[in-house]
Amino acid sequence: EFYFNAGLVLVVPQDSPIQNQDQLGGHALGVPLGSDADSYARKLVLGNPSIRLNSDYDTPTKVLADVRAGKLDAAIVDNASALIDLGHQPGLRLVMALSFEPYALAVPSRAWQLHDEVNDALKQLRAEGFFDQLGKKWFR
Repeated sequence: EFYFNAGLVLVVPQDSPIQNQDQLGGHALGVPLGSDADSYARKLVLGNPSIRLNSDYDTPTKVLADVRAGKLDAAIVDNASALIDLGHQPGLRLVMALSFEPYALAVPSRAWQLHDEVNDALKQLRAEGFFDQLGKKWFR
């Protein structure tokens, strides 16, 4: 069982009409240079050259600040960075997850009983709302 998806997400201004990555044509898209988001965005541009890619950013925070300031129409960043930013400053919204990069606990394959117990504990924590509480604490 995974406990957090750290994959890439698409973030836009709160009032943006953009609903998915297929609507990025003709828009300015920002990503941190050299990141997984940069690689993902470059593939998008290959399929749609009308996307204006800006990868001159050092951090996801700087990319999201420029989306908020109206210098970019959208950003692709990792989910944790997006959640932290959106939780602390209004004006942006998460449109969609673009990749799945699960955080999980690893155990040796021979430790099948431990594997089952860890998964049961994660399911119980999820059912009790523990991960939601952590998200509110750390991402808002």
